This record gives sequence, C-alpha cells and structure tokens, in this order.
Amino acid sequence: MNVLKKSTTLGLYRPGFFSIQINKDSPFINESGFIVEEEIFFHEYIHYLQDISTTFGLINASNNLALLMSLSQSMRESGKSNLTVPIQNIDLGTHSINSDLISIYMGDDDFKELNDLETVIEEPIKFIESAPDLKAVKLVFKSGDIYYFGATCIMESMAALLEELVFGIPDTSQMPYSAASILAKHLCPQIGNNKKYLIALCDLSLMDYNPGIFFYNICLHFNKMNINLTSYKDIYLTSHYFKNDKSTNFSSMYRNAILEVLKFGKPLFCEPIHKSNYYWLREKFAKVYIYRKNNSNYIFDILDNLNHDFPTLTNKLMLKYGMPMVFNSLGKGWRTDKSKYDSNTLLLFKSTQELFDILYYGYTYAHEENDLLNKFFCSMYTTCRDIPTESGVIDITNEHCKYKPWERSKDDNLCTFAQIWKVSGLGNINLENAE
Repeated sequence: MNVLKKSTTLGLYRPGFFSIQINKDSPFINESGFIVEEEIFFHEYIHYLQDISTTFGLINASNNLALLMSLSQSMRESGKSNLTVPIQNIDLGTHSINSDLISIYMGDDDFKELNDLETVIEEPIKFIESAPDLKAVKLVFKSGDIYYFGATCIMESMAALLEELVFGIPDTSQMPYSAASILAKHLCPQIGNNKKYLIALCDLSLMDYNPGIFFYNICLHFNKMNINLTSYKDIYLTSHYFKNDKSTNFSSMYRNAILEVLKFGKPLFCEPIHKSNYYWLREKFAKVYIYRKNNSNYIFDILDNLNHDFPTLTNKLMLKYGMPMVFNSLGKGWRTDKSKYDSNTLLLFKSTQELFDILYYGYTYAHEENDLLNKFFCSMYTTCRDIPTESGVIDITNEHCKYKPWERSKDDNLCTFAQIWKVSGLGNINLENAE
C-alpha cells in the first residue's frame, strides 16, 4: 500500500492535509506581508489548487482521511494501552484497496533525466481477479529505462509549466516534471509543442479517476482525428466527447469527490471546538466548485486576470482561493489565510497530518527532514512556541511535544494535536516505535 508523500528539494505539498512545506530556513512572509521564495511557493500552491479543484486530487485527500480513521479505529478496537507504530497487520478493507488503486493511478515519481522516448505501451494490470484489467501508460526509453506515466507526472508537469509561463523559469528535462511534454510530443505534437494546450490537458486529465490513461487517450484522439486546435479551450471541449453520460460526467464526478472528503473529514472536524475547520473546507470547496462549474478552464483565469506585479501575484491568489498554513524547514508556520478563522483552524490540518504520519509511517515529518533521533518530535513545536493572541505571543509547548506529543491530550489546555488525538478516540493509548 502506498500513500503519496513526496519530498522535493525546494518544497512539498501534502495532498489532503492542506499544508505547504518550503525547504528554506528564511521567513516565508516578509515585514511588508509579501511572500518570499515566491517561485517555490507558486509551484506548491498549484498542487494545492489541484487538490481542491480536481476529482483526482479530492479522491487522494478523502483516501488519506479514510485511512486515518481506519488506523484510529483499529487502535481503539485493539483494547491495548501500548501500541507499536507504524500500525501494521490490520485489515483496512476497502481503504487498503483504494490506496493500492490510487498508487497505480499515481504512476512513477522518481527524479530521472530521461529524454529519448522510444515507445508508449498501454499496459493492462490485473488488480482484482473478478474485475476488468486496469490500464497504465508505460513509457519505454531508448536507454532501456521504463517509467509509468500517471497522476504524479501530470500534476508535476502542470505545476512546472505554469511556473515557467509566470516566472520565465526554463523548462526541465527531469522526470516527472517533463513527462507530460515528452509523452504529448510523441503522441500528438500539436499539443506537446504548445504549453497552454499541455496545461489544459493536464488539468482536464486530473478530473478523471485514471488521469494517465485519460491524457493518453486524448492525445491519440486528437492525432487520429487530425483536429486543428485553435485555443486551449478546445481541449476542455473534448470532455463532452469522452464523458457524456450524466452519471460519469466530470461535474458529477467532481461533486461526488467533494462530498467524500467532507464525509471523512466530518468526524474529525465537526466537534464544537473544530467546526471552523469544517466550515473552512466547505467554504473553499464551494467557492472552487462554482469556479470550475461556471468555467471548466478556470485555471487560465489565474494567468489572464491577475497581472504579474510581483511580489503580489501569489498574495492575490491566496485571497481568492485560500490557503491554511505554510512551514519553513525550521518548522516555523505562517498563517496565510487571515480571514475569520483563527490560528487553531489552520494548525488543526497540520495536526491531522502529524497524526497520520505517526500512525502510518511511524515518525513525524520533523524527524524525517531533520534526522532527529526522536521519531516523535512534533513538527509544530517551533510554531507553537510563538502563538499570537490578543494579549501577545505565547509559548504553548512543553517537554511532551519533543518525545510523546499524545501525552498533551491529558493537559487541561489541549494543543491542536492533542485535540485531534482525543477526537480520534485514542484516549490513554501510548505509542512505541517498531525498532
């Protein structure tokens, strides 16, 4: 079972947990309120938009939340007060199947310098004996390398292409960032040689359950029919050709994916102290759903309607589409959605990610990135030492944050991680690492 958790050199976006990591020690927002390292943030912010505005992004988010609920349930039902993480050897039922399925749809994510594509194979994959074979797009290079083209390639290619158009950053030959361009040039040069057409196809493909195969079929369709494209809007019009059944059209698929995220998020975020989180989710989904429904190619409005008067472009994007929190490599978090939601609203999503990492991987992000000896060192420690309040900045940490953050659930004043731990029904359970 594989869950998307990609570390990159400069930044990281965690699907389903609505947080961005910028791998720099410097402050994320300067004294004037503008974003520093804007190019890095913009790339990761596109992943955030993919997360909330595409069917596949939402499916991945709901699967992560469903997995967290299943892991918590197995801990509660174990009847044990001491458990070893990562949680293993449990029956996750359909959640396990869905994770394996998503892993296939994600494709490869290795960073490789690959250029000479020799052939493309639509490869059948036997997933469930009683069900039809799944299909995957297999790229075979002259070097002998094989790379499976899927959602990861599409998401990274789209972000890199938008980054290039906005900031003038030269394109790269590194996979997965170059994958969409390489494949499209091979199958349909008309699309492959036009960056806006490529962005449109990437965006549209993420509205499908199997983005890689959809991308592949669209390229074959345009090449076979010898269709002359006049605008990126022509790409979006093909969705009616491929998805004309009411039960499977992109609008219905996207709406159902939103409802799934809200369903799995509701038990975590609908306690009285957490309701603002649930409202935040609903507000963002409702807003982007309307954008997408009224204009399927809304992603281009970002480029057409926002002038590039740096460093305010990404500030404008955040005002329109929102964003919970951004963290630098030191663990310092910045609140970027300064609306009616308080700091706890923003930290709670990060706390949910932290709980997921501990239960599923057996360590926190802070341990992974900083090679800390203690695998349970809370990734929010630095941020929680500097919490703004009406009466000034306060430090809400204690020694448990460094070694056993779940012990905070016994405090009178609960931090956001302790709130999630308690709401998940984990009570007095203690954890040990499986080493």
